[in-house]
Amino acid sequence: MKQKRLLAILLSILMVLPLLPAAAIPAAATETAKGTYTYGETEYVLYTGFNKTAGTSGLSGGEYADKLVDGLTSTKWCCGASNGAYIEFDATDAFVPYGYIFTTAGDTQDYYNRNPKSWTIKAKAAAGDGWTTIATVENDTTFRAVNDTDFAFAIDYSGENAANYRQYKYFRVDFTVVAISGVDSGAKKLQLSEMRFFGRDDAIIAIAPRAATCSEIGYSRNCYQKGSDYFADEACTQPLTAAQVEIPMIAHTLTHHAAVAHTATTNGNIEYWQCSVCGKYFSDAQATTEITEYDTIDWAPCPYINENGVLTARDGATAVTADDTDWTDGWYFVREDTTLSNRVTVTGDVHLVLYDGATLTAGKGINVAYNAATPNSLSIYAQSTDETTMGALTAQNVVSGNAAIGG
Repeated sequence: MKQKRLLAILLSILMVLPLLPAAAIPAAATETAKGTYTYGETEYVLYTGFNKTAGTSGLSGGEYADKLVDGLTSTKWCCGASNGAYIEFDATDAFVPYGYIFTTAGDTQDYYNRNPKSWTIKAKAAAGDGWTTIATVENDTTFRAVNDTDFAFAIDYSGENAANYRQYKYFRVDFTVVAISGVDSGAKKLQLSEMRFFGRDDAIIAIAPRAATCSEIGYSRNCYQKGSDYFADEACTQPLTAAQVEIPMIAHTLTHHAAVAHTATTNGNIEYWQCSVCGKYFSDAQATTEITEYDTIDWAPCPYINENGVLTARDGATAVTADDTDWTDGWYFVREDTTLSNRVTVTGDVHLVLYDGATLTAGKGINVAYNAATPNSLSIYAQSTDETTMGALTAQNVVSGNAAIGG
């Protein structure tokens, strides 16, 4: 039946025909501003604006990760979150975070299912340190479907987290779950307007001796820390150098994993090394190049539902990346949420497979120009017929006269 054949091709395309503004150039490093903020009955320093260094790509219209920490509640970060989302950023100066504030976007009432549900906040004092988890929230019930509203969360330093009460300059937030509901337009997306911290930058922190690990420096003596400086006394009148206090991180304990080629149905892996202590992955025996577990996979052939409605597989397909500008004769796949930075030109017979749970965002559209002599075509395939899990493609035109997908 024709309906059955149509299930093989996923064209979940948002056609935005009016002229849209070109994507904004990412902002330069943001200086952290200080103000005041009252949480409970206590007044703290409010830290606004951070320098974004990494993060999940945003969707079209300039809604990039840096907007979450640009110090402006008039902007927002909106991104695909099928497999979670993350952002890394640093402050101008170190401080002790006592809590943080998320601000909802200006259209949250319309897209309430884009609020975060579960997340983890990590921090480190120096760029070379390993990440320390300072806060974890699971299945939050605080967020509501309201626009431009602050939601504050305190960081609890009691119990096992007491040892993590110190000054930090570098931060990472991992959003693992968004509040997906029945509103299909926001499913698998995260959006927030701003994130700020409140805390103290004049706190005096007692440092106790501890051994160095492969992810954290150690301390050789009892002392006190104020800002990035060490002191022998609590009054901070007897300075110590970092060399007198800090113990460098030790080497990783690496286990070698030989390369295993994939089969027709089973993923393999590249050659890699993993630390048995901290769990990090590396592509070299010297542990100089850190990779993710995802990077270690040697993928099996790409499965897809063909034009006859039959699940089959294709070997030798090419992964789509954010920097793609041209797709030529052949097969391509999207395995995780990807936002194209450029308008992509299709030349020849191109086949695109969207993995379940993955969203491809073509913010500047896909050019499939008509050519009578050498026809160009783009065929798009899904991996399943379940609309709640199948991949999606969102395409927009940003130049008058250009189609979202077409000439």
